[in-house]
Amino acid sequence: MSNYDWVFYANFYTDIKAANINTEEKALEHYTSHGAVENRRTHLDVERYLKNSEVYGETLFSSINDVSFYGISQHFLMYVIKECKLSINANVAEIGSGIACLSLPIIKHIKQGKYLGLDTNKACIEWCRRKISPYCDATFRHVTNNHFIIPCDDNELDMVYSTTVFLALPIDDVNKYLMEINRVLKKGGHLIITVFLWNHTTQFSLKTKKIKTRILRSNGNVYLVNCHGEQANVYNDTTIYALLETAHYEIKEIIFGHWNDTSNSGIYQDIIHAVKIK
Repeated sequence: MSNYDWVFYANFYTDIKAANINTEEKALEHYTSHGAVENRRTHLDVERYLKNSEVYGETLFSSINDVSFYGISQHFLMYVIKECKLSINANVAEIGSGIACLSLPIIKHIKQGKYLGLDTNKACIEWCRRKISPYCDATFRHVTNNHFIIPCDDNELDMVYSTTVFLALPIDDVNKYLMEINRVLKKGGHLIITVFLWNHTTQFSLKTKKIKTRILRSNGNVYLVNCHGEQANVYNDTTIYALLETAHYEIKEIIFGHWNDTSNSGIYQDIIHAVKIK
């Protein structure tokens, strides 16, 4: 099969990742039985994109069929250029970079800056080092959840962002991450994360509408459960806002996703955009 890249295939589509298809054998089996018929992408020509694409806001991955990732990837670069004033010499880090699909437009934009991608998945980090780093100034590091430290100096970064990672963190770890990110951000630096926020609007929607979202309550916690039985944390909004305040952030904007059918947004998850104030 020409240009087939199993690491890309297994990590590009979020529904495939959620199904725990994480080996070459599983990925090939899925592509043979489903992916080929569904016309799914099998590889990414990073060099061609970085050299030839001149449209900042273009939709890089037109064939993706997961609305949460698609919405974020389509709008993210234009958003950070406008709202974060992201310059071409900015220093940024992404937590949970995966194969950096979301970040390729940003990497291209910050021609005189630095990009650092962090992930716990060694296969993804090695893929990025082979496929992306040779063509640009992008660094990728493997990290562990047990001792999460961003390998940057104090006050070094202009922006840190993370999609989906916080959904898997217990609330105590959310606080640790926020504190560590504060350490490496410059004063006035930007933090963007995606979460699921639990509030009165959410509760009302779940009670009055027959929506597809499945909610599980256990030991005082709330979880969102997907079709594969995987759980994501749904945080009380006041708790998250208090943690951000304690960690010295000021919330700039909350963009509510349509996971609970209360928003017309093209984004599935809720997005928090905050600024470090000290």
